[in-house]
Amino acid sequence: MRFFLYFFLFLISTTVFSQSKNNEKDTSKQVVIKQHVIKDSTVFILSPTLTKDQEKLLKERQEEKKQLEEKLLSSKLAVKEGELYSIAEKILTKILKANPEIPQDTKIVLYKSSDFNAFTMGNNLIFIHVGLLYNLHNEDEIGMVISHEIAHNSLKHIETSMLEYVKMVTDTRLNQELKNVSRQKYNQASALNKIMLPRILETREKSRSHEYAADSLGFIYATNAGFSQKKVLATFVAMEEQQNGQSQSTDLLKMLNHRAVPALYAKENEYKKNGSLGEFQKDTSKLADYLATHPYERDRFLKLALQSNLDTVFSNYSKERSISDIAYYKLVSEEITKVELEDKNFTSLIYYSCQALLLEPENKVLRNRLGVAFTAMAFFKQKRIIGKYLLLQNANYNEDFDRVCSFLIKLSPTDCSTLADISLAKSASESNRESIENNLLQLFNYVKAKDFITLKIFLEVNFEQLSESSYAWIVNELLTQVYYSEKLNYLNKYIK
Repeated sequence: MRFFLYFFLFLISTTVFSQSKNNEKDTSKQVVIKQHVIKDSTVFILSPTLTKDQEKLLKERQEEKKQLEEKLLSSKLAVKEGELYSIAEKILTKILKANPEIPQDTKIVLYKSSDFNAFTMGNNLIFIHVGLLYNLHNEDEIGMVISHEIAHNSLKHIETSMLEYVKMVTDTRLNQELKNVSRQKYNQASALNKIMLPRILETREKSRSHEYAADSLGFIYATNAGFSQKKVLATFVAMEEQQNGQSQSTDLLKMLNHRAVPALYAKENEYKKNGSLGEFQKDTSKLADYLATHPYERDRFLKLALQSNLDTVFSNYSKERSISDIAYYKLVSEEITKVELEDKNFTSLIYYSCQALLLEPENKVLRNRLGVAFTAMAFFKQKRIIGKYLLLQNANYNEDFDRVCSFLIKLSPTDCSTLADISLAKSASESNRESIENNLLQLFNYVKAKDFITLKIFLEVNFEQLSESSYAWIVNELLTQVYYSEKLNYLNKYIK
């Protein structure tokens, strides 16, 4: 039973992140940020009311936090340089200069994930997911997100939560009650709920109060930096759309330019919203409200609007992009499709590509990426290994995404090849493609033609480039399938 308490509290107080891989070499920016984490690990927020055992446990938690941060920073998913990073860093610098009370050594790291998320672990180091940047609309909204995370640090919310965790875990009365429950033969679940539910609700209520406080202080930081109050408040419109899985249907699939092909258009029109399990209904019970760690976006919006004497009508806050914002969107769109490509997710790659092409139909980078994706899908469907790279329909998805899921599942290998040809034709010529994409397409051509002699020569020259690209997993899957079907021993050294 004591194990249950430790495990439960660990889930409440710790965020679990995706797998990471070590970089072989750190840049100067990486070194500075890592030193920042190590320096922070020597600072403990100790209370004179803590016992020695509690102080020991708190230091252990601090060490766990430091190790998790170092793991995140050493991951290939962490981005600390590049054009998109520079935009986020520029916004951070603007906030720091306008608010000198904020620690000026505050750092920012982008994380290659399509999740709509940003977080801090309490040491003036802020992580922002690419998926969040993609779904925001301008620098003002990004400024609010960064300011909100800075406010969590200013208000010592992480440190406070760690102290509360330590005190709860070492609560002798609570532990004795849990031991008594473990000795019961009957009604353990109801007895456990009676003990733990009030504590769960209290913890979640404190978490929501932390969010309100970080909103209020973050709003001040952002507006001090010159960001528009109305655009800052529009951040909550974007957040609500993501939280509820809502977005206006925009007929994304038309960007594949396939509707002149009757067979493809017919498969698109076979779409049905209901999944095999029927419709899912949102939990509207009051208990769901109490268990939420974050307040609802409209509640957060309303508090800030009232605090600032601004318009309190949620729908009046625009999400339109300026010309400069569209240039930013092009950059972040290319990045998020790259993230989904590296995550081996054809469905999301094609969805985000189509979304971006609505704003910029002639984006050659995305057209080429789609062409390569459909070429790979044609081969994977033929080999019947496509399942792990596509998402199934889900009633919780927004309609556009659900339509993409439905359409891609229905495609035959020939359909995929047709879509690849259409996408590559839209990029006009090979000169518009990066050499890595031309090489990958050539690789598929050699396999399709069963020209294994030329394939061997080609790999000797180009494999290193292919294996270091975002397409490396596609190359590995392709060569693995050829190795087993054709018994080509020379391929053994190229596959994992």
